[in-house]
Amino acid sequence: MRRAPGFSLLEVLVALAITGLCLALVTVSMGTVFRANSRAIEHLELMQTMTETQERIRSYLQSAYLSPYLANQLHTEFEAKDSDNMSHPYDSITFATLAVTTHRMDSHEPDLSDVTLFTLEEPPLETPAGKAQCRRLRIRVGGEINDRFEVEGGSVYTLADHVTSFLLEYLDQDGDWKGEWDVIDHNNNLPCAIRVTLGLRTENLEERLDTMVVPMEMTGLPCRWDEVKVFER
Repeated sequence: MRRAPGFSLLEVLVALAITGLCLALVTVSMGTVFRANSRAIEHLELMQTMTETQERIRSYLQSAYLSPYLANQLHTEFEAKDSDNMSHPYDSITFATLAVTTHRMDSHEPDLSDVTLFTLEEPPLETPAGKAQCRRLRIRVGGEINDRFEVEGGSVYTLADHVTSFLLEYLDQDGDWKGEWDVIDHNNNLPCAIRVTLGLRTENLEERLDTMVVPMEMTGLPCRWDEVKVFER
């Protein structure tokens, strides 16, 4: 009597081993594709955050103006704090601006009167490379702020998280960059332009550093400079 054709135990084991190997290769490939896709999405989100933050800062700065001095009243016309050093690469700036606010959909205020751009410490990223201290870039709208960046009244909004650098430089009428700006020393005038250097990172991506030059629309200085000199680093 002829036996029905079948597979030996060895053939079955070989087939299972090959199948397992194929599944492992597919799993590894899918994991690689997934990680690459996640990294690409994270990169795009970082670029989008950088662009949106820069554009918001640009709109505030370009609408900055020097408001008249009010007697017997605390009033900041234009205050630039320089903390430009390698251990603390973060500056702050307070100014009056006419930029339209878009933070709240129900806001009835047509403009901003007084704002401060500053950074606050935040917990480090949950990665080995994230042990370096990051900060959170914030904007104060209205109210008052002290030297410790404690805000009384008004509102505070976060413009960007995981900030690695926030540096501000000020262009005078001779085309020279200054680390700080005193309106009294410059005859109550705004700088010709402000150079903003912003550094951001994410949990899995290294620092992305970008610089923009913002011309000051309402400066009273006769600004003439060499464009190549102004935009070079």
